[in-house]
Amino acid sequence: MRTPPRHWAPAEQPAHVDGRDIRLRIWGSSTTSEEDARAAARSRLQAILAAGGPGRGDAAWYYPRGPLREELLEEIRDGDGTLLATITRNRYGAQILSTDAVLIADVDLPVRRHPARRPAPRGSLLDRILRRAPAQEAAARAVFEEFVAAHPDLGVQVHRTRAGFRVLVTGAEAQPGGERARQLLEELGSDPLYVTLCRSDGSFRARLTPKPWRAGTAAPRVTWPARAPAEAERLRAWVRDYERCCDPFAVTRRESAHGPAPSASERQVIDLHDRLARADSGLPLA
Repeated sequence: MRTPPRHWAPAEQPAHVDGRDIRLRIWGSSTTSEEDARAAARSRLQAILAAGGPGRGDAAWYYPRGPLREELLEEIRDGDGTLLATITRNRYGAQILSTDAVLIADVDLPVRRHPARRPAPRGSLLDRILRRAPAQEAAARAVFEEFVAAHPDLGVQVHRTRAGFRVLVTGAEAQPGGERARQLLEELGSDPLYVTLCRSDGSFRARLTPKPWRAGTAAPRVTWPARAPAEAERLRAWVRDYERCCDPFAVTRRESAHGPAPSASERQVIDLHDRLARADSGLPLA
């Protein structure tokens, strides 16, 4: 698995784009030092300016995302020191598992209407979608059953999530940016944007803690890394409140397991996922 950057730094420069004067701010990252991160930021900034500004020319293709700017919380390694997974905090504060040891597919179902909202007019598109939701859930489970039957050599664990399902696949030896991973993710019905993110990030990603608004709180107003001590303290305070709000919730609920047992390294990642996602807690999903 790709070693995640530990250091981030921005580069800024005035620019004239589409007839407007703007101040362009680009982040760079490094596994070694903040100085190297700043140099990477300057290099990216100059490449974007040379292409005519954000979203122009080859720079728009070459820098679609880069490494995601997330705080690194933990690295998970096996007995010989090989990096198996990382846990980071994403832009809205949730903890994220990233790994190339286990293929992970999130499969969302159609959005259900909140009970407190006004009912959709009978016969409307929304009404038809909502009425199809149970059928969509059954269809998703049928897809998983077909996948298990088509791949008896793979271990498959199915979890329920607030928005649908999460499927963990072992034994695939599929690299996140490879053709086999793309095929397996498409078979499972994973979102195309997620497939693209796996390729650009070099890992499969799974949220381990609730989205803040599902746990009754707001996303942090301070972006990471904080630029001043006061901002850093506000972010730490937000994390404490967020963790308290997450206590009554789980992110997944384990439903079924099929196929061969995972390897020791795969089991290490799955056990971590299940513990932090609280897959066996029986708590409400968020």
